[in-house]
Amino acid sequence: MLDVVASKTGFMADMLDENMDLEVDLGVDSIRKVEILSEIRKRVDGLPPADSPEMTEILKLKVISDISARLDELVGAPR
Repeated sequence: MLDVVASKTGFMADMLDENMDLEVDLGVDSIRKVEILSEIRKRVDGLPPADSPEMTEILKLKVISDISARLDELVGAPR
């Protein structure tokens, strides 16, 4: 997740933290958030379609760790 956020925001991955708020801490707007989730969907098998209610719900999340946790739930990864 941090590598994708880094690639889409220009921040170095080692500067990012799971507890960062995409909007407040990194200045990520809704378009950039869609780009981040789109890239994650390319890399992770088993995620629902981009226009699904689950993915729409994820777009409302702001903290990186919250997004990661929800994505893990969707693909059935152990927490």
